[in-house]
Amino acid sequence: MHFRLKHLAAGALLLGTTAFAIPTSPVAADDNDFGAYIYETSCDNLSKDKIIKDVGDLDDENENSKEWKRLGQDATFPSEFYAEDEGLDNLTLDDLTGSAHAIAAHADDSKDADVTACGDITGTTVDGTLLIQLNEVDDSGFEGRAYFAPKKDKDELELTTGIWPAGEVGPLGTPEATPAS
Repeated sequence: MHFRLKHLAAGALLLGTTAFAIPTSPVAADDNDFGAYIYETSCDNLSKDKIIKDVGDLDDENENSKEWKRLGQDATFPSEFYAEDEGLDNLTLDDLTGSAHAIAAHADDSKDADVTACGDITGTTVDGTLLIQLNEVDDSGFEGRAYFAPKKDKDELELTTGIWPAGEVGPLGTPEATPAS
């Protein structure tokens, strides 16, 4: 009996030390969870007390995603793309375009994080939709777009927000960014 306990203890000790010796792969934190917010002001006057709506965290998306199809406008897919779809209750395009409003992507999903890209919510709607450019802020390295559209069968506005490395997708209104007729 003493012999068995001795081997059992040695085996347990060996297993315990082996567990520490095996290299473990770290859990990769998603450092690219950007956040997006609607402000009741223009991009020139952003302050976190002007945020009226958190419109989600922008996650890594692929070329075949519905978000890229809405925002890409047939442009070449960038090396990185982060996007989110969000429903906006109690807001209409008339509300957003009737006075100064902006949408901004933040470096992290936090109201306190630095703004990486911003676009004023202005322009002419086409078939009830609006597509705007989000311009790079403070050399952040990111720009993007936001697409607003009424949701079908709901009294809600749908917002798709996406960002990518600055300079990888032509701005709206350029031949590269405008779909062929």
